[in-house]
Amino acid sequence: MAETLTATLTDAQIKDIEKLSGVLTREQIADYLEIDRVDFAEMAGVDGRLNKAFLKSRAVAIAVTAKALIKSAQNGSVAAQKFYLQTQAGWSEVEKQPHQADIFDDVAPAGNGRHDTDNQVDDIRKAILNDFTE
Repeated sequence: MAETLTATLTDAQIKDIEKLSGVLTREQIADYLEIDRVDFAEMAGVDGRLNKAFLKSRAVAIAVTAKALIKSAQNGSVAAQKFYLQTQAGWSEVEKQPHQADIFDDVAPAGNGRHDTDNQVDDIRKAILNDFTE
């Protein structure tokens, strides 16, 4: 029979969670509070204060960090500018090399909507089949 979780978090522990969630994972917070990680996860499902404190603190830490990153980028930090553009705008320093291009990029479809290469493949396929059926 499964054990029923009876431990609850104190207000002081909730305050600790609020302070630490911006920099630690849930598992690390459980270790800090000296609570078994599995029990801590179960507590999160029972005590809504835990999730609320954790998520709010994480959101604040992300907002503060993002604000500092944007300020650094605006103040001329090329590293901050690149990081922001890479993570938020999909920018990349890697240029498409000629060998990476799609070999069919410059092949226009024939009048039937197929690429000339498709027609060539069909012709080769027919020639090979004819060699085997003759």
